[in-house]
Amino acid sequence: MVHSANVSQGGSDAPASGSGSSNNSNTELACAYIDFLILGVMFILYSLWWTVQTTRIFFFMRWKHVEFHSSLVYPCSKQRWKQLIQSFIEICLIICGLLLVTNYRHVPGINWVGGGAGAGAELNDAKNSMLKLRSCIILVAFGLSCLVNIGSQTCTYSLPQGLDYCIFIFAFGVEAILFGHYVMDDERDDSLASIGENLVTYCAIMTVVVTILEFHYRNQVVFPFVRSFVTLVQGTWLCHYGTIICSPYKWDITDYNISILSTYFAAHGMANFIVIFIIWLITYKLALTDRCCCLPVSLEKTNEVFLENRVHFNYHMLDRLGSDAE
Repeated sequence: MVHSANVSQGGSDAPASGSGSSNNSNTELACAYIDFLILGVMFILYSLWWTVQTTRIFFFMRWKHVEFHSSLVYPCSKQRWKQLIQSFIEICLIICGLLLVTNYRHVPGINWVGGGAGAGAELNDAKNSMLKLRSCIILVAFGLSCLVNIGSQTCTYSLPQGLDYCIFIFAFGVEAILFGHYVMDDERDDSLASIGENLVTYCAIMTVVVTILEFHYRNQVVFPFVRSFVTLVQGTWLCHYGTIICSPYKWDITDYNISILSTYFAAHGMANFIVIFIIWLITYKLALTDRCCCLPVSLEKTNEVFLENRVHFNYHMLDRLGSDAE
């Protein structure tokens, strides 16, 4: 996809063939660029929302002396439906992304290689279809996660506990599998495309691992923040990666560009860590003045006392004491 089209050396058909190949390549790159931007923006929005909500929930629980409990869905008491509003907004955004991915490819008047069907046209059409299918599957997987979140909130006793985390982990697992089998460039294993998509795969796998740890240690705040951080890295990297591979400013495939790609990815990680830290500070300052959005209850100073649920009963010892008393 990043390689220039081959043009015939002689004959009057060379300019026409080159023009058709160029139009096809530009259309293919533009479609792929839209895919990467849609997925990148989705992950960025996910991460920013999680960071803000995790921060304000953490400080709220800390001030009320209540043990922190992580979640994938955060309540919004200023809305009528409270917790459901987040999942419905996510579903609407995912549907918009699916419409963009599917409709942008069916552009009338696209000229394939040679102006008609052929080996090159079939290859490019197959790549476009593969990219389209991959993006749609990822979006549908996260949409399924939103539906499960709605079901777990409305049918609390009907669905198994932890099903929302299982489907969420499944969605990132699907992303890791699909990006692990890259389709942007099938000629070189060390190309820009393969390295860039492998980095996305590593992020998705790390998100799966962190989410599993979060599900096991629900009272630890560090795992939700690591999940937000890795997701933000995925989002910004997908946007940058699309620019590197598919935009008019795409890089040439050189040894220098291939070697420096991981350096740019590391820079994304450091920059996003700073962004997460700044969001943490801003949300903390807003929560101090009761200006943080969607707080579950008011943080006004009251004489109400909150006790942590840290009492553990040794039922075996109680049974022994009861038998001795008899």
